[in-house]
Amino acid sequence: MCSGVAEHQLSVAPADARKGWGRALVEAAKIHAQKRGYHRISLRTYADVPWNAPFYASAGFVEEEPATQFHRSLVGIEGELGLDRYGRRVQMVAHVQAPGP
Repeated sequence: MCSGVAEHQLSVAPADARKGWGRALVEAAKIHAQKRGYHRISLRTYADVPWNAPFYASAGFVEEEPATQFHRSLVGIEGELGLDRYGRRVQMVAHVQAPGP
């Protein structure tokens, strides 16, 4: 089983919104995680922005409490940066299947 952490951001230009690019990028990230032997992929985002948490939920992500030291450190960093002034932040996870034989 692989373990590791990578930090990336997914963004689509407003002019290209609602064309399927965001979903394609999320699905590509899941496939990449599968190929690398990961069983889940996690992210942190704003809960109440329509194109954030609701979008990720529609892509198979569910909200969870930060359980690892890494994820708890992200909560601390977000607090230091004052990101909570823009809305509630949540951690979400999607389980990915291991690659087939």
